[in-house]
Amino acid sequence: MAAEKNSWSFRRRLLFDFHMPDFLEELKVDVPEYLADLKEINAQSLTLMTKSSFGNCYYQSRIGQKAKGLKGDLLKKMIPRLRQQGMEVIAYYNASLSDIESQKHPEWRAINSQGQKVRFEYYDQLCLNSPLKEFVVQQAREIVENYEVDGFWLDLTYMAAGGCFCPWCQKLFQERYGLKLTPEIKKDPASNRLFQEFRRSSRFDFIKAVHTALKEIKPSLLLGWNHAGDFYFNEIEIDRLADYSSVEFHPPLYAEGSIRARYLRKLGKPFELMIPETLSGWGDWTLLPEPTMKLMATLCLMHGGSINIGHVVPPCGEFAGRLAPAVKQTIKKTFRWVKKIAPFCTGESVPINAIFYSAENSRLVNALPEAESDFSRNSLNTLFGLGKILLASQLHFDVLGQEQISQIHRYEVLLLPDIRYLSPGVEKEIITYVEKGGKLLATYLSGFWDQQGQLRSDSPAARLFGVRFENFSPYSINYLYHFDKKIAAGLPDMPILVNQTPPDKRSDRRSVLVRPTTAQVLAYLVEPVIESDHEHYFHIYHRYSPPGKTTRYPAITFNRFGRGKVVYLSFPAGAAYSYSHSPWLKRVLLNCLRHLNPYSRLQVQAPSTVEVNLTEKDNIWFLHLLDTSLTRISNYQEETGGAVTVSCTLRKPGVTRVTSLLTGEKLPLQRRKNKVSFSYREFSGYQVLKIE
Repeated sequence: MAAEKNSWSFRRRLLFDFHMPDFLEELKVDVPEYLADLKEINAQSLTLMTKSSFGNCYYQSRIGQKAKGLKGDLLKKMIPRLRQQGMEVIAYYNASLSDIESQKHPEWRAINSQGQKVRFEYYDQLCLNSPLKEFVVQQAREIVENYEVDGFWLDLTYMAAGGCFCPWCQKLFQERYGLKLTPEIKKDPASNRLFQEFRRSSRFDFIKAVHTALKEIKPSLLLGWNHAGDFYFNEIEIDRLADYSSVEFHPPLYAEGSIRARYLRKLGKPFELMIPETLSGWGDWTLLPEPTMKLMATLCLMHGGSINIGHVVPPCGEFAGRLAPAVKQTIKKTFRWVKKIAPFCTGESVPINAIFYSAENSRLVNALPEAESDFSRNSLNTLFGLGKILLASQLHFDVLGQEQISQIHRYEVLLLPDIRYLSPGVEKEIITYVEKGGKLLATYLSGFWDQQGQLRSDSPAARLFGVRFENFSPYSINYLYHFDKKIAAGLPDMPILVNQTPPDKRSDRRSVLVRPTTAQVLAYLVEPVIESDHEHYFHIYHRYSPPGKTTRYPAITFNRFGRGKVVYLSFPAGAAYSYSHSPWLKRVLLNCLRHLNPYSRLQVQAPSTVEVNLTEKDNIWFLHLLDTSLTRISNYQEETGGAVTVSCTLRKPGVTRVTSLLTGEKLPLQRRKNKVSFSYREFSGYQVLKIE
């Protein structure tokens, strides 16, 4: 029986995450019972382990080493029966981790800047530029040629963190760039950009080699890999080759998972979020609570993705060879829930707010010298910070990459979270968007850098903002005060702290000192009394220096440009909120957005724990409401949350009814001019409202 051919999205997929060492005398997998469990769970797809992080294989390989404790060929036992059950089969292959090949071929090892072999967590990591590449290609071909799989999924296709300095990399880098590859290369931004490019191209060539080999054998094969489509990697070139995007999703990073999903859904291909069955990542043998697993599955589906639940059977001991009953029941109930809500999760995201992400900008930032590595590692905090503010404010949004820049004209508001470098094409698109009536909110150094990472005092972006760069604040913290009444609602009458680091560390993101040219000032920067130095006993009170005096420099400005409007924040708002989660910074940004766009098509009032997502299909809107309140206390959802009230105002012509798809309840509507309002009371957990 062929694998089920329904829509790829909303697949009920499992990952058989079976990484087991060779010192175990026997690896037990009760195949008949496991297959029966999969049938009872109602799984549609299985990502099946073929080669583990230890480097051993679970099939009879001519190239690699079969797991010593495994009796027979696990793939031969399982794949035909999985297909008889109508299940899709994806082959899992761990690419760069292998203790076995590391011992056989020490010359393949990744080498760090100290000349030592690289360990990735608990395993030896091999270099993608070594003969490992050809070894992996041959083994991947072996699997696809001998087993009837629908797809192939690569894990650990990474260059070593911090870079690899093995002889293979040194030789290739010298040939390509005419430079010696040494740890010193990262200290110069121009050379470091070449080094980062080399790392990306090495990974590209590795994955491309596997992709080409397998597509020649079976063009219909689904190819994916861990972190395909993940903006953290900045590797959009190789991600174009993936048939589907795949990103890990771990509790308690629910907001980060949501923000990533809002980016993945705009890439134009199916995506999955992968979650472990366990509490704290892969391999702690402790079950996620059922409400947490359902919450994470819901979050994935409501953004248009498929969930993939990693699980493992114990290989030995009293409980060997089978899924724990609680694991089976938890996944079964989660998949039952997925099947129930999947029909409501179709459609496209309604374009209202968009956060812009640029791989070009991130690459430029990541080439900063190691002295600024803290900033480099946290360059995405600006995006996550703004995204978390929108989530907590019930503002529906997407995350658009540079390849989707032409889509910005469909959106009411565009946000630039410290996108320092805007390529000429992107810059032109944004200027045209505003000229034609678009609304832009930009933070910190957005648009102020050129292609070499040099600051421009009078960039096109600065003219768009209506300001001119003068300098950076001499202080690592600042305050905001003297708010114009247009953005003062709900703010305390006192200076508001902007901080991004603990008090004993000085941030390199210092507020920008700008002069208005055509912009109106909405708030001013306030300096602290002193620059604290805790190490030398020079500080006031315990933590941060108190506000001292108001500067003449604006913290927030408003500018009209063509038919559009721009709000500019001269401080690193996203990074500051990522660190502090200050409700006052959230209120500042929310007030700025309301000033920019007072007549949004969707306005929702709800507790900050309620996440909003709006999709459209056949001119019908679907409003998804997800309450994550209980995760704020214990990191995990252990029970259903208490009831809350959600109030909505829509500006959508022709709305005649709003219906709960989970309960069938029709909500009473209040009409006023071009607006329709309604409230959903006693809301708990998750709800989908059909608006037609």
